[in-house]
Amino acid sequence: MITAFGNTIVTVALWYRLPEEDDVDDNPDIHNYLGYGEVQIAQLIGRSKFNLRLIPRARKQGGELSYSFPIQQGLRVYMKASYGYGLSLIDYNIETRRVGLGIALSDLLTTLSGDSLEKTIR
Repeated sequence: MITAFGNTIVTVALWYRLPEEDDVDDNPDIHNYLGYGEVQIAQLIGRSKFNLRLIPRARKQGGELSYSFPIQQGLRVYMKASYGYGLSLIDYNIETRRVGLGIALSDLLTTLSGDSLEKTIR
């Protein structure tokens, strides 16, 4: 589900893991770390973009906060910090703490204004 409120986008993703046979299940505990969904909130302030990603769980949750700003058309500097479980599939069951810096090549949110953004999503 994607909802836009002016320059803010809220995305809720839900999923269900299909059961597997015990002898072929590579990740039987993955639902304990990834849960059954996540929430992302993206906010555009001027030309800067803030993004918050939450993986809610009772005890083993995860979160990621990122910030980006344009340095030229279609090119943004990107910074992020993350903490918790389920932030990637490779280490879903390991508590991680990460800080990153990089370059994003394109970004739909910052190329659209608030009105055209809501029209694009609908």
